[in-house]
Amino acid sequence: MKKLTAAAVGAALFMCVSASAGAAGRMAAVTDKIADDSEIHILYNDSIVQYEDVKPVNTDGRVMIPFRAALENMGATVDYDDANRLVTAKKGDITISFTLMDDTIYIDKNGVSSTITMDVPMIIVEDRTLVPIRFMSNALDMQVGWDGETETVIIMDYDDYFVDLPDVMPNMTKLLQLKVPTYTKKETVFDASVSYDAALAKLNAGISGTASGSQGEGNADIKLSVNTGVVNIDGENVKAVYKDGIIYINNEAVSKLAAEKTGQPASEWCSIDINKFIDSMDVFGVDKAVFRQIMLGGTDAEDFKDAVMSNVSLDGDADIDTALKVAMQFDIYEEIDKFVSVTEGENGTYRAEIKMSNDDFINLISSMVGELTPEEVRELKDTMSLDVSSVSEFNADSIKTETYLKTSVNMDGAKTDITVNVTLTGSNENGASAQIPASSVDITNLLIG
Repeated sequence: MKKLTAAAVGAALFMCVSASAGAAGRMAAVTDKIADDSEIHILYNDSIVQYEDVKPVNTDGRVMIPFRAALENMGATVDYDDANRLVTAKKGDITISFTLMDDTIYIDKNGVSSTITMDVPMIIVEDRTLVPIRFMSNALDMQVGWDGETETVIIMDYDDYFVDLPDVMPNMTKLLQLKVPTYTKKETVFDASVSYDAALAKLNAGISGTASGSQGEGNADIKLSVNTGVVNIDGENVKAVYKDGIIYINNEAVSKLAAEKTGQPASEWCSIDINKFIDSMDVFGVDKAVFRQIMLGGTDAEDFKDAVMSNVSLDGDADIDTALKVAMQFDIYEEIDKFVSVTEGENGTYRAEIKMSNDDFINLISSMVGELTPEEVRELKDTMSLDVSSVSEFNADSIKTETYLKTSVNMDGAKTDITVNVTLTGSNENGASAQIPASSVDITNLLIG
């Protein structure tokens, strides 16, 4: 169920990321405020920090802000010893301390001590002590940077940022937290069909069979049917085993082709490394993370965090483009969450649904890029359509998932239609643990090309 749920979310996410050129929600709020060039801005994650009395100032290339307001806005607890003019701030497992007008910051992180020496002195403005924000941020283990065009200090604290993720996508979070059957033993019956109709090629394929094994590993006996107009396979038997991101395939035609293409001796089994295949894909980072979720499963809140973080470099300074990109992805998750629902029935039965019609898709794009004109709506409908539905019903002993995806793209008169139907039915009965082949020929590079 998790793989199919991720597939439906991933398809919608891919469309939204690809089509979104504007801003909404968090992203819009940030871009609107940094457009004001009358003052220096402090961006903490996706919020512009407001200072009631003394505003940030730029001194010798360093942005200075009131120490208490700065540290508290970054989530630290601040204590000030007036007699010794000693400031102590604590956030998580980090404690920093410094004496006002001194240039040394003392840091304690999990009992490990270190220091930072500031290259500009603190200053007094209207009886407030201002400190260089870069050094305060770095001392608290945050990424900080400066955008000269908008005069904005960017502070990214990703650990703090993702605390809000369950509130951003409450329905998906509820879905991920459900106790899905683990299937120590299982037998899954599956029936899938794919239809691909483009200007230069057509494909109709059907796959059906049974798979068994413990969760995270499985074996399958499949009857494969493919008709591309060039290659025709009718009911050929394929044995497959999956474990730890590797798919092993036993099929005479595949083995013969592998030996011919790789120059290696023929082997009964061939293998495909899914992680290696995904890593080779030249795609936008978040999409690669979603592909990994779809193909390997195991989707949880950390996977969504990883999908966002795949676009982030933790080396060097923070930058405004990355901050806006992360804010946009949070906006996307929030919008997509509206199309997810989880309901609890009797006897511990759950029903999870993801539904997005083409009208929903148009409205989603409109919310991301700004209100569309009637002409733009017509143009978008003529260019692309999307219809996604995934319904899963499960309890501790069984699961049934039906997924439908249809997308149509019309570019420069060349139209491509893709339709996917998948039905899975599983239970805790029958099945045996997968037996991993002792040897195989790796054909991953043949797929990479």
